[in-house]
Amino acid sequence: PLAVGLALPVPAAMLLITNMLCDGLVSLSLATDQPEPGVMARPPRPLGEPVLGRGTVGAVAVRGAAIGLSTVGLYTAGLALTGLPAVGYSMALAGLVAAKLFFAWQVRRRSLDGTVVAPGPNRMLSVATVLGSGVTLAAIYVPSLSGLFAMAPLGLLPWVVVAATVWAQDKVAGTISRSMNSERAPA
Repeated sequence: PLAVGLALPVPAAMLLITNMLCDGLVSLSLATDQPEPGVMARPPRPLGEPVLGRGTVGAVAVRGAAIGLSTVGLYTAGLALTGLPAVGYSMALAGLVAAKLFFAWQVRRRSLDGTVVAPGPNRMLSVATVLGSGVTLAAIYVPSLSGLFAMAPLGLLPWVVVAATVWAQDKVAGTISRSMNSERAPA
């Protein structure tokens, strides 16, 4: 964004808090998740095989790029809709947090071999989702916090744009990731 003359789509202080709350709590909740059934009965991976395969690394890179681009797009959309950087910041933050939390729930539904599973409850992930969403809403709507983080309250149209953008980036990133994995799958 800075290279093309735009401001950062999310203020640095808010990005730090978002990363600490959302990423930290989500990571802890996923790390303490119950293992999928039969995981210890599987044979170990071959000695030379990396812990994260190319498909996983590619999928994470695609998802990260999609979330990053959608965050910049939401900031730009906020500027286009209102001319106010604070609305752009609010839209970018809302989209960033929503995309990260949505993806965390999706990650839980994939087993190590990529098939969809129905995991049991994860209260920590629920708490992380509520806290991350609550902090985001507070930063946008509580006057003392929105002033501190240079945010502005959002009306209905910006929220519709945020929701549509998060949904679209999820579908595009998922399609690209599946396509990359199917190309690498042995015939």
